[in-house]
Amino acid sequence: MTLITIINQTDLLVNAIRGIDFEAVAAHQPKAVQQLEAVLAMLNVGHSDGCAAENPQESRQDQLIRHSKILSSLKEEGFDGRLGKVYSSTAEKRMMAFRQVPHRNELPAFDMVVAADYAPKTGLHGVFIDADRVYSALLVAPVDQNKWQVLKSRSYQSMDEMIEIVTLLSAGFDLPS
Repeated sequence: MTLITIINQTDLLVNAIRGIDFEAVAAHQPKAVQQLEAVLAMLNVGHSDGCAAENPQESRQDQLIRHSKILSSLKEEGFDGRLGKVYSSTAEKRMMAFRQVPHRNELPAFDMVVAADYAPKTGLHGVFIDADRVYSALLVAPVDQNKWQVLKSRSYQSMDEMIEIVTLLSAGFDLPS
């Protein structure tokens, strides 16, 4: 694949992702969910580069079921208003849509992001969820000059365990041993 092709595909994906209304997705609005599914399908085309969080053995139907369970669990626990956002210590309302973050340098692959309740340093702080792991990551200001740092991470086996980890990490508590 040529560099020009990669740049063009990246541009298409960035523009597609910016067009997703994650609040509408969290509210399970059919049009928004369909748009998200279309972008996810685009991401899955040729994802053999290892950038996607999805398990290559996982079917598309299994992915959608897993994403639905994660969304449902987050909504049930009151995180739906923070889905697709990060905490921003410099933003007026203290939250920022993740699609507005200038880069993902050093950020591991993930399925969803939830804004944390705080940032341990000036910058951006989010709780990221993938198929079997939850982690908190920080992007210290100035955000365009620094890389993401994973602060804490824990694998999970159930949706209840995932929610517990998200709750603890978003509030800044230590994870139990």
